[in-house]
Amino acid sequence: VFEIGYPKYHELKDSKTKNEACLLTFLTILSHVPDTLISRKYGDDEALKISLMTRDLLKMRDSADFIDRVSEFDEYLFKNKYNPGTTADLTAASIFVSYLKSNFE
Repeated sequence: VFEIGYPKYHELKDSKTKNEACLLTFLTILSHVPDTLISRKYGDDEALKISLMTRDLLKMRDSADFIDRVSEFDEYLFKNKYNPGTTADLTAASIFVSYLKSNFE
């Protein structure tokens, strides 16, 4: 949260929509840290594979079809029953920390 998620969200929240900032924060965390829920259900290798796929996806974040690629990735996760729920929790905590910091500055 403090090393990856919060810094990324805090950096993006003023230049991107809230949805974009949230999505990019989620993808950034997942690209750096294999999701432990996926790891528990499918093994460390599968969790690492998803993280590596996310890294590749983020390399295309400036392309015109990025959102289409995100949708394809989302469909892949859903189809294969991969649920990066731990990453979702870390993303929510990162956003919360950002809002707390903004309100107490």
